[in-house]
Amino acid sequence: MERSALNWLEAWKKSPLRKPLLVQGMRRVGKTWLLRDFAQYWYDNFVHIDLAEGGRYRELFRNTKNVDRIISNLAMAYGEPIDPGSTLLFFDNVQTAPRCCRL
Repeated sequence: MERSALNWLEAWKKSPLRKPLLVQGMRRVGKTWLLRDFAQYWYDNFVHIDLAEGGRYRELFRNTKNVDRIISNLAMAYGEPIDPGSTLLFFDNVQTAPRCCRL
């Protein structure tokens, strides 16, 4: 199962028509682990934003819907560069912050 999931993620990464990916599943089955493992091989940086950590990151979505500004603010708040193509930006627990999903 793990290998097929990684193969599927690899195909997603290579697709010229790639769009944001939503990974759904039951709690505590290894979704975050899978994405960390995938990012380790395919990306230079892995930025894990856990939206369940109170309002720390959610506030960044409150004042703007401009994606470039949000990415810039996330990079400053996280302390890591977020470069398209070399950074996997992972929003965890999006169900706790529905406003973040309505850009």
